[in-house]
Amino acid sequence: KGTAVEVYGIPVIRRLVFLAKKLEAKEIFCLFLPDCIEYRKIVSDLVPPDHFASAIDFLDNGRKILDSWFEENEDVIVLQANIAIDRLSFSKLLWHISNNITLLVDPLEKRKSQAMAVKVPGNIPERTSVLEAMIKKMISTGSLPADIAERVDIIAASPGLPYPVSEDPTSVVEAEKRLMDSLGLQTAETDGFMARNFDRHISRFFSKRLVKTGLHPNWFTIMGMSIGLLGAWFISQPGYSQRLLGSLLFVFCIMVDGVDGEIARLTLKDSTFGHYFDIVTDNIVHAAIFVALPVSFYRETGNNIYLKSLWILLIGVAFAAFSAYYCIFRVEHRYNKKILTVFDKFASRDFAYLIALLALINKLQWFLWGATFGSYLFGIILWILYLRSSSLTRGYNKV
Repeated sequence: KGTAVEVYGIPVIRRLVFLAKKLEAKEIFCLFLPDCIEYRKIVSDLVPPDHFASAIDFLDNGRKILDSWFEENEDVIVLQANIAIDRLSFSKLLWHISNNITLLVDPLEKRKSQAMAVKVPGNIPERTSVLEAMIKKMISTGSLPADIAERVDIIAASPGLPYPVSEDPTSVVEAEKRLMDSLGLQTAETDGFMARNFDRHISRFFSKRLVKTGLHPNWFTIMGMSIGLLGAWFISQPGYSQRLLGSLLFVFCIMVDGVDGEIARLTLKDSTFGHYFDIVTDNIVHAAIFVALPVSFYRETGNNIYLKSLWILLIGVAFAAFSAYYCIFRVEHRYNKKILTVFDKFASRDFAYLIALLALINKLQWFLWGATFGSYLFGIILWILYLRSSSLTRGYNKV
């Protein structure tokens, strides 16, 4: 019950299978009760026809079905088809390394008997027999056999997930709330301080209201870019009030920047193109803001030093971008954790709040000079860390 219920417009079972394929599960198999067999249509484009079986047949021929499905020593994850789960929680179970059966639970409850998501490693003794007994028990009661429940490892998922969805409308509302709340955890490691503690709350406020409009996430990317470019245009105008309004629009652009990604994840429309499209539009806005600052002060004062600063800044930004590409994205390094930390700090969009603060006290030229020379400092620091990590790697290889 609840397998075909739509959460954010996506049937629960389709979300589950889609995430499994996204996380590169080798193969996916589905057991259906007789009154749920029509649900196979929901995932027929994701699961091959010979990967479906009747749960009733499994009760009689479980061993035979499992032998035809799985090879020896393959890890197997067993999930109820009606659970709402996010990518982070699913990946924790998929990539968890253990020699024992692992149960994924809501950290707020930790019920061992609740068998919503279980991983059975391929190297445990009598793996097929354990799988057969476990699945038969789940089919009949929805819980783990008592002897298995006593010896499972427990790992915590996102608070509130996985969550079993029923046909009760209040269950759908609760599932959508929990998926929305889990979004912050998925970006917590890469978000800056302001993004993590402030921006994400604002973006989720809008995402919650916009997710059911049916608009593709890329449209929200374009809307965010448009707000940012409008802010850059205002900043480029001479005068205190224009620069302040532009900086506030830029801050608002940053606040809603996460809406496209959040809606994409909730509606399963995240893609490689969308990821890079978001990065490109972000950098277009950043470039427009950096160009707007010296243009504004030149138009206000007529001082050629601001035009010169524009060229120095553009060269510095190009140098920083090349340094980031060469030192971080071109190759993976064994000792690049410090490089990534430095990059994340400098690449954080929290600087929008500094721009707004300096615009408020009419000292935006401070940011201009800081950015002009800071871009070179950023690139130099990356090269220092890169060269140090390279020397450590060479030393490690010699050992």
